[in-house]
Amino acid sequence: MKVFDARKKAEYVEGHIPGAVSAPYKGKSKKAKDFDASKDGLDQKKFPVVYCNGPRCWKSYKAAVVLVREGYTNVQLYRNSGSPG
Repeated sequence: MKVFDARKKAEYVEGHIPGAVSAPYKGKSKKAKDFDASKDGLDQKKFPVVYCNGPRCWKSYKAAVVLVREGYTNVQLYRNSGSPG
Protein backbone atom coordinates (compact mmCIF):
# COMPACT_ATOMS: atom_id res chain seq x y z
CA MET A 1 0.00 0.00 0.00
CA LYS A 2 1.30 3.44 -0.87
CA VAL A 3 1.21 6.26 1.66
CA PHE A 4 1.07 9.91 0.59
CA ASP A 5 2.28 12.96 2.50
CA ALA A 6 -0.13 15.90 2.08
CA ARG A 7 2.30 18.50 3.44
CA LYS A 8 4.38 21.03 1.51
CA LYS A 9 7.48 19.66 -0.23
CA ALA A 10 9.78 21.40 2.31
CA GLU A 11 7.99 19.69 5.21
CA TYR A 12 8.25 16.35 3.41
CA VAL A 13 12.00 16.84 2.91
CA GLU A 14 12.47 17.59 6.64
CA GLY A 15 11.13 14.14 7.49
CA HIS A 16 8.45 11.71 6.40
CA ILE A 17 7.25 8.13 6.80
CA PRO A 18 9.77 5.87 5.01
CA GLY A 19 8.53 5.14 1.50
CA ALA A 20 5.86 7.88 1.56
CA VAL A 21 5.22 9.81 -1.65
CA SER A 22 5.00 13.60 -1.62
CA ALA A 23 1.54 14.77 -2.78
CA PRO A 24 1.10 18.31 -1.42
CA TYR A 25 -2.42 19.54 -0.66
CA LYS A 26 -2.53 23.22 -1.60
CA GLY A 27 -5.01 24.53 0.96
CA LYS A 28 -6.52 28.00 0.66
CA SER A 29 -9.87 27.24 2.31
CA LYS A 30 -10.67 27.53 6.00
CA LYS A 31 -9.58 24.82 8.42
CA ALA A 32 -13.02 23.38 9.11
CA LYS A 33 -15.14 20.34 8.23
CA ASP A 34 -17.22 22.43 5.84
CA PHE A 35 -14.21 23.74 3.87
CA ASP A 36 -14.60 24.77 0.22
CA ALA A 37 -12.46 22.32 -1.77
CA SER A 38 -12.79 24.47 -4.91
CA LYS A 39 -10.37 26.94 -3.26
CA ASP A 40 -7.73 24.24 -2.78
CA GLY A 41 -5.56 22.12 -5.04
CA LEU A 42 -4.71 18.42 -4.99
CA ASP A 43 -3.00 16.15 -7.50
CA GLN A 44 -5.35 13.17 -7.34
CA LYS A 45 -3.26 10.87 -9.53
CA LYS A 46 -1.46 9.28 -6.58
CA PHE A 47 -3.46 8.14 -3.46
CA PRO A 48 -5.38 6.53 -1.42
CA VAL A 49 -3.58 6.93 2.01
CA VAL A 50 -2.88 10.47 3.18
CA TYR A 51 -1.25 12.02 6.25
CA CYS A 52 0.32 15.28 7.44
CA ASN A 53 1.63 16.77 10.72
CA GLY A 54 -0.82 15.24 13.18
CA PRO A 55 -4.07 16.28 14.84
CA ARG A 56 -3.74 20.02 14.18
CA CYS A 57 -2.97 19.57 10.47
CA TRP A 58 -6.00 19.85 8.19
CA LYS A 59 -4.30 19.03 4.86
CA SER A 60 -4.67 15.25 5.08
CA TYR A 61 -8.29 15.51 6.27
CA LYS A 62 -9.16 17.83 3.40
CA ALA A 63 -7.33 15.61 0.90
CA ALA A 64 -9.28 12.56 2.12
CA VAL A 65 -12.63 14.39 1.85
CA VAL A 66 -11.85 15.59 -1.68
CA LEU A 67 -10.85 12.07 -2.75
CA VAL A 68 -14.12 10.62 -1.42
CA ARG A 69 -16.08 13.36 -3.18
CA GLU A 70 -14.25 12.46 -6.40
CA GLY A 71 -15.38 8.84 -6.13
CA TYR A 72 -12.48 7.08 -4.39
CA THR A 73 -13.90 4.35 -2.17
CA ASN A 74 -10.86 3.13 -0.22
CA VAL A 75 -9.40 6.34 1.23
CA GLN A 76 -7.56 6.09 4.52
CA LEU A 77 -6.58 9.00 6.76
CA TYR A 78 -3.59 8.55 9.06
CA ARG A 79 -3.66 11.00 11.99
CA ASN A 80 -0.55 10.73 14.17
CA SER A 81 -1.61 12.11 17.55
CA GLY A 82 1.99 12.60 18.69
CA SER A 83 3.14 14.95 15.90
CA PRO A 84 3.14 18.75 16.12
CA GLY A 85 0.72 20.50 13.75
